[in-house]
Amino acid sequence: MTLRTTTREEALNFIDSLISAMDEFKTVERKRLEYSALERYANTQFPVVSIVGSLPDFINKRETRTKNEIVEVITSKLTVEFYVYFQDNVTPDTSISTYASLLFAKLYANQSLGGVVQSSVLKFGRTPQYWEPYVAFNLTAEYSYFQLTGGI
Repeated sequence: MTLRTTTREEALNFIDSLISAMDEFKTVERKRLEYSALERYANTQFPVVSIVGSLPDFINKRETRTKNEIVEVITSKLTVEFYVYFQDNVTPDTSISTYASLLFAKLYANQSLGGVVQSSVLKFGRTPQYWEPYVAFNLTAEYSYFQLTGGI
């Protein structure tokens, strides 16, 4: 069986490439990291960005006519969580502002993810986390896209 690339995977791959290309973030992972996992990274591998994509929520369905047939088009919402982990025991709040601004600016400038999605909403988590020597914050992105009934 040959697996085809889904819209969800196209979006997550675009995001991974986008964040990986940023010099400010040293490591990008496509999984959620527990506190204990942070200890395996060398100091030079921070900041670490963890990208976690949900399965899509189906918002609505409509029929549309193509040249030859009527097809069902589903509007879906993909929620992607970005967790940013870094080390800073001197000015952690300033670093949060810097890294949050860089991440937001990059995602905002690429809201359609290269044409894969139709719209996006970016929201920061309210409270950064401090686990000496680590600091973490998160940003949630909600991407809406169209899909046919044959896959996500």
